[in-house]
Amino acid sequence: MSLESNLKYEAARIYWEELSWKDRSYHTVLERLQQHPDMAEKLRGGNSQALQDKIGRMVRDWEAENKVSHSVLKSTETSDYFPMAPELEDRIRDKFGLRDVIVVDTRSISLPQEPPQSEAWNTYDDKIHWCLGYWGGRALPTLLRNGDVVGCGGGRGPEHTVDRCILPQTSSCHVSRVVSLSGSMSTREWSIPGRAHDLDPDNIAMRLKPKINCLEGAALVGCSITAKHAAPHVSGITIVLTGIGALAGRHRFRNPSMELKPVESLLKELNRRADQVDPAMGNSPFCHWVGDVCNSLFLVDDDTVPGLRLDKADRGKIQGLLNTLNGRLINIDPAKTLAAVCNRGAVLAVCGGPHKAAAIGHVLRRNPPWVSHLVTDYFVATYLDKEVNPPVKLQAQSAERHVRP
Repeated sequence: MSLESNLKYEAARIYWEELSWKDRSYHTVLERLQQHPDMAEKLRGGNSQALQDKIGRMVRDWEAENKVSHSVLKSTETSDYFPMAPELEDRIRDKFGLRDVIVVDTRSISLPQEPPQSEAWNTYDDKIHWCLGYWGGRALPTLLRNGDVVGCGGGRGPEHTVDRCILPQTSSCHVSRVVSLSGSMSTREWSIPGRAHDLDPDNIAMRLKPKINCLEGAALVGCSITAKHAAPHVSGITIVLTGIGALAGRHRFRNPSMELKPVESLLKELNRRADQVDPAMGNSPFCHWVGDVCNSLFLVDDDTVPGLRLDKADRGKIQGLLNTLNGRLINIDPAKTLAAVCNRGAVLAVCGGPHKAAAIGHVLRRNPPWVSHLVTDYFVATYLDKEVNPPVKLQAQSAERHVRP
């Protein structure tokens, strides 16, 4: 085989055999060929783009000369689809009376060793939600039925879920409309290359609408979370996609945006008191006594966090602040809205990260339930399995599990 023919063969072999579809490029082939002294001489001169064009011609020439054709099937599976933990899923589902649970095995993402409020923990939290979104995007379409009204909460879990939500082209399901469940707050803390994260329910509802065959326009709140505006229109909602948050890290209630200026003094006082009573990080997940769902703030039960109790006076003062704040915000009352949707449809919570373990446990302990379906990470699921007691009385669920009633 001549050097020219050998060069064509090596270029084609590297392109199709050595490189995955993610890394496949003529630039990479060029770099590898230039590592062979006898072939590098043939690839001297010209700029990088010209040499890459030459590699492309060689690959195509070799295929034509040898009558080789390729059918490339790009897999929808990627390393971002972390495996699940089915035995842990079964225990969480049975313990809290949920209809279905997905536990994403995120143990390969190492827990940071830095202090709780460090950037390393923020990055870890982002990675966890990125992984949860892949499974959330699979779970949501399985819950949809013709004529559904879908309510959207805010947060990274719902945002990543919507990004990855794909309704099969063969699906005959048509959703009636999509509704946002809270007013808007600016996003200043999260960004990915090319765009900022849109964590508000209005933005999430708008992006979800074209992905699920929605017949009507999205029903948006369309104003600031502190505006003088009627509460979201929640009658008829049959599905809710939401996250569960904790007042910690980069939560937007800790770094008030322009929309939160009318309640900034209340938020400062709440954060001050919450920071005083939150215990230091130990061997368990961080305990944060204040959580939120659909931007409705709540105080975590003492029984949710084993071995810890919140002083009665502190609990009373913080609960008073939460009541005042919730009265100033455009959001929903989860004890009414989410419980009602669970009864007639389904509530899918996509949430995780050690900061949120206590808040997630609190929500799962509600009776009547606020959540029917859960997507979370391995760390949180292990905590729920070992540390959090189930609701005192589990509400009767559908006899046929994994199927929305």
